[in-house]
Amino acid sequence: MHLRHPRHFACNSYSDSQVGRVLAALDATTPDALVVYTADHGDMFGSHRLHGKGPCVYDEIARIPLIVRWPGVAPAGSVARTPASHIDLVPTLLDFFGLPTPDILQGRSMLAQFRAPETARENLAFIEFNRFEIDHDGFGAFAPIRAVCDGRYKLALSLLDTDELYDLTTDPGEMQNLIAAPGHAATRDRLHAALIAWMNRTRDPLRGPHW
Repeated sequence: MHLRHPRHFACNSYSDSQVGRVLAALDATTPDALVVYTADHGDMFGSHRLHGKGPCVYDEIARIPLIVRWPGVAPAGSVARTPASHIDLVPTLLDFFGLPTPDILQGRSMLAQFRAPETARENLAFIEFNRFEIDHDGFGAFAPIRAVCDGRYKLALSLLDTDELYDLTTDPGEMQNLIAAPGHAATRDRLHAALIAWMNRTRDPLRGPHW
């Protein structure tokens, strides 16, 4: 991988050094600060014969880091096993500053989970992809996808392609599509119902019986 993508890893090394500078400044001025590190998306790097990003929700691009440092509050080295979502970050920061969360925001505060990761709530992470912006024609035409992950299983529905269900515990590479497997019908239907409910709850402009 290093040999194939040296510039990418060089950029990572540079970013690491700059994050280190920020943390050093925080340690010197506000050592008890809440720090949240995350990212936009990943890169397929040839997985599933794909490159970059695009109309898919495989972990290579959809699973991103969420690292919290909160000295004296968040236990160092602990790991929360339930999914988290970017949509929860704004309510979390509002909660941290003691501000109310407007009803228009869809997410929920994760502050309690930061304090005690072992008591992490049951959560679902939702993903949506449309891609119809004019300046992204290189990614192809309209490709609506809606997906949900409960930490172990990921269900992805695509209006223009094959639906997918993966068991991320036994198949972390997402190579065995279980969408039609009889033994996983209950899991598929449970996640499907949750996905449809979420689309209705958030007033998804593409919601409808075709999903």
